[in-house]
Amino acid sequence: MSPRSIRIADFVYGQMIQCAVINAFTFGLKYTAYLTGVESRYPISDKLRNISRESDDEETIKNIERIRMEPDTLFITPKGKTVLTEIKSRKFRCFNDFIKSNFNNNEISRVKKYHPSVRFIYVDLSSRRISSIHTHYPLTEVAQYNNWYHPESWIDGINNRAELLAWQEEYIFAPLMIQSEKTISRLGNEIYET
Repeated sequence: MSPRSIRIADFVYGQMIQCAVINAFTFGLKYTAYLTGVESRYPISDKLRNISRESDDEETIKNIERIRMEPDTLFITPKGKTVLTEIKSRKFRCFNDFIKSNFNNNEISRVKKYHPSVRFIYVDLSSRRISSIHTHYPLTEVAQYNNWYHPESWIDGINNRAELLAWQEEYIFAPLMIQSEKTISRLGNEIYET
């Protein structure tokens, strides 16, 4: 496979997980979702990426960086709470190990620089688990404990651990597995002429 195909596949993979999470909140919990991330505005994001590579103008570069750091989705809960989110797929367990990663820490810091109150939602497919980090609070295990280990504490409409597990299985993990099986099945049964 070409490097371009691999980059596109990585993008599609992330978009698929993001779509599943958005659907889980909108259909499963009756949230309203507004797509705010630059991925939702592809023609302009592609143009901005090219401009930022070629520009020497500091103002232009800073403005493009701010636009590129816009979180993915603004959710409004049925109770009227707003949640600005960045949705990511990561393999994780312990908060301290996760936050020690330069990649994870730098990613959070870059977004927080422009948007100081964002909830990063992390989806771990291998352990069928979601966690989060809220940038309003210090990046310590004590400050982020409920965000990381108890998503039921911050998700309006989820009252306990049993409801969380049932919701995420029905609306996130099972649909992702079914979609993947459908894609593989259909691609395997099609013959294309090149």
